[in-house]
Amino acid sequence: MDEPGKSTARRKSTYQIWKGKIKAGETKSIIKRIHFVDKNSQPRVEGLYRLSVTINGKRLEERENFF
Repeated sequence: MDEPGKSTARRKSTYQIWKGKIKAGETKSIIKRIHFVDKNSQPRVEGLYRLSVTINGKRLEERENFF
C-alpha cells in the first residue's frame, strides 16, 4: 500500500499474506482479509492512494484512488 504521508513524503506498507512452498502440480487456496481502517484520530491525508498485489515478485493487480 502506497499512500501520501506528511509534507511531500509517501508512506509504504507491506503485508505478507503467506510464505511457503508448493510442490509442482499442487494448488493452494489462500484467503486473507485485511481491514484498512484509521486507528487514530489523525485526518486522512489528501492525495493518491495505491494498492498493488504482488506474487512471486510479479505484480498482478494495481488500483488507485484519490481522496
